Amino acid sequence: MPLLQKIRDGYADKGLQVVSVHRPMNESDLDHGKIAVLINKLGINEHIIFDDDHAIGDGLGVEAWPTYFLFDAEGKLRRKAAGQLGIRMIEQSLIRMLGEPDEKVEVQSDEETVRVHAG
Repeated sequence: MPLLQKIRDGYADKGLQVVSVHRPMNESDLDHGKIAVLINKLGINEHIIFDDDHAIGDGLGVEAWPTYFLFDAEGKLRRKAAGQLGIRMIEQSLIRMLGEPDEKVEVQSDEETVRVHAG
């Protein structure tokens, strides 16, 4: 989530809004109070939708986690990407739609440094 939050912050002045959908994988994931504590602990501050019956995920064809969707200002789906590299594909679509982010986005992980910046 840190990379997604950095991308969100880099495009905030260009109108990007992020909505996260929590899709429970087991019974304990249905405890909204427990999930809210985790959300706060992780510092996630975008809008969260609880998809307890999987209607949203099923309707959008989610088959892998995480899955990212990019909608334009009119609500048209512009890009769908899944898996660990999905966020990179979404960011490239953002560059095409909105231009460069307001700030360089770089996140250090255990595996590699992920740079989400064209150029």
